[in-house]
Amino acid sequence: MDGVRVTIEGLDRVAAAITALANPRIYDAAMRAIGEQVRFRIARYPGPPKYPLRWASRKQAFYVKNVLRKNLGPYVRRFDPMSQNLGQSWAVAQEGRRTFVGTKVTYAQYVQSAEHQQSFHADTGWVTDEQVVREIIKSGVVHDILCDALHRAVK
Repeated sequence: MDGVRVTIEGLDRVAAAITALANPRIYDAAMRAIGEQVRFRIARYPGPPKYPLRWASRKQAFYVKNVLRKNLGPYVRRFDPMSQNLGQSWAVAQEGRRTFVGTKVTYAQYVQSAEHQQSFHADTGWVTDEQVVREIIKSGVVHDILCDALHRAVK
């Protein structure tokens, strides 16, 4: 391989772009844009439920059907007195170089966490955090945001 020489032109621009992405403004803007895509999708209230609802236990079904409804009347999403307005509560925050999408709603993990979502919340149409991340990656929006950041860094 002594006499073979390969030259790749433009690597200096790629290296400069990668270095420029260390610029907090470009990087943070890209991460915030991705976070906003996650927030937008996870915050959507679902449509009508798919019946029959699956309950984790008879105790859970009894509690929801009898105790809550007897005391509060029929459940109406977003207008129930016990609701903390999950959909509207999602927010994007940045601390240092990290971007977070989160909520302070106490029951959020049982509604939208892939690890802890109760079956009846899936039946009522709530998407999980993992579903949302897969959706935005599949849609190409993450790729587009990162390419845009790379183009801005190259300029």
